[in-house]
Amino acid sequence: MKNCRNCGKKFDGGKTEMKKMTREELLSKYAEGKRDFSSLNLSGIDLRGEDIQGADFTCSDLHGADLRGAYLRLVEFKGSDLRCADMRGADLQFTNLSRNDMGGFFI
Repeated sequence: MKNCRNCGKKFDGGKTEMKKMTREELLSKYAEGKRDFSSLNLSGIDLRGEDIQGADFTCSDLHGADLRGAYLRLVEFKGSDLRCADMRGADLQFTNLSRNDMGGFFI
């Protein structure tokens, strides 16, 4: 459990059945060509400035994620938990943000 840097609430993603993936694992798999990161616990992940265009985070937990300045073109966030996620300065062209929990979302 840790505190969200934006809202101060403790969280572990609230979805313990979801597989947790670290920043290093995600970027390594992305570099290998993987784009499906759906249904993962990525709460609090720091992807500032990263190019992850075309990634699919459908139904993933990104509560408190730091995506500032990230290249997020064509990224799928459908049904994801984006509470307190920070996307300021991110490239969101053609990004799907439909049906999300986005309380405290920064853009």
